[in-house]
Amino acid sequence: MSSVESLRAQQNRKRAELQKQQDNRATMEGEISRLKEAKKQVQKAQEEAVRIFKDAKNQANKYGEWKGKESDWFSNFVSGQFQSNCQNYSSKLQQLYGRISDKITQLQNKCLNTGGLINTLMGAINSLGNEIDKLVNGWRY
Repeated sequence: MSSVESLRAQQNRKRAELQKQQDNRATMEGEISRLKEAKKQVQKAQEEAVRIFKDAKNQANKYGEWKGKESDWFSNFVSGQFQSNCQNYSSKLQQLYGRISDKITQLQNKCLNTGGLINTLMGAINSLGNEIDKLVNGWRY
């Protein structure tokens, strides 16, 4: 195999590796985008849970003049079991939000690292192209 063929083979391997890295990066960027949307949905769910609890508590306060077993039951339910369930749900949403945030950061960092590798491969391909050009177009005596 001649020097030119050898350099072209190296260049083709680098191009294939570059394409693989670019495809991996595109896949990660797509996943980041989907995770950011999921994060927004979790945040909306959290806000909705808070709104529902506040509405229920306000409703219980509205009936402050209301007396009797039903009034006592409703007030106890809102301030007891319902509040506990809302706090539990909110805690689970916060944990999910945190895990999604961590995964986004992990993928973003991986993309940044891939960017460095992509630039290194592009530089290697460029250098190999230069060497090939010099060999093909060199003066021969």
